[in-house]
Amino acid sequence: MPVRLALAALAAIVLGAAGCGGDEEARPDLAFVSTRDGDYAIFEMNADGGAQHRLTPREVGDITSPAKLFFQVSPVWSPDATQIAFASRRSGSFDIYVMNADGTGTRQLTSGKQNDSHPTWSPDGTRLAFERDADIYLMNADGSGAARISDAT
Repeated sequence: MPVRLALAALAAIVLGAAGCGGDEEARPDLAFVSTRDGDYAIFEMNADGGAQHRLTPREVGDITSPAKLFFQVSPVWSPDATQIAFASRRSGSFDIYVMNADGTGTRQLTSGKQNDSHPTWSPDGTRLAFERDADIYLMNADGSGAARISDAT
């Protein structure tokens, strides 16, 4: 009987502690792309569909032509959930960008005439892999040291 009582007490403590989240607000679970505002934008939301919030700025301009759209696609959370990497065609070709998880502090990591897309984080968050015109590249999370690691030919 004392073992059952001890297990029940332990279960109550564990369940009670699990409900204590402190004052810190939980980060949303999903980052996704939506065209609900006319352009391709990155949003975040909880897994239950709640707390939807646009992260990337609204593009002011002509959204009647795909060539003039401010594409922002392929969002991916960093392993520690503090940043989101994504591809954007802000300057004519797709480049890799990183922003803070709340949508602030956007930084361009790649540039050039090639199309850079599909970023993904290394498990430790120190590097990003991405596609550049059918080849795979690897770079540091700050955008330095980009090197091709595949050969599409």
